Amino acid sequence: MNEYNVKIIERLSTVVSVQADNIDDAENKVFSKYRDCEIVLTADDYLDTEFRVVSVEPIEGNETNAVRIQ
Repeated sequence: MNEYNVKIIERLSTVVSVQADNIDDAENKVFSKYRDCEIVLTADDYLDTEFRVVSVEPIEGNETNAVRIQ
């Protein structure tokens, strides 16, 4: 038997409309609003969940070396 460490990656996504002079200005405005918590993503913005085994460690006398998965 082994012990598995599983990483859970949950992604949220939303689209924000902003008036700006160019693409960089638009991204900077939205970034600033996000950083200042004016834009907060919630469970309503849920996109998907991913599960990844990141390492396997033998237990109960299993003498194999631990394996790290990336």
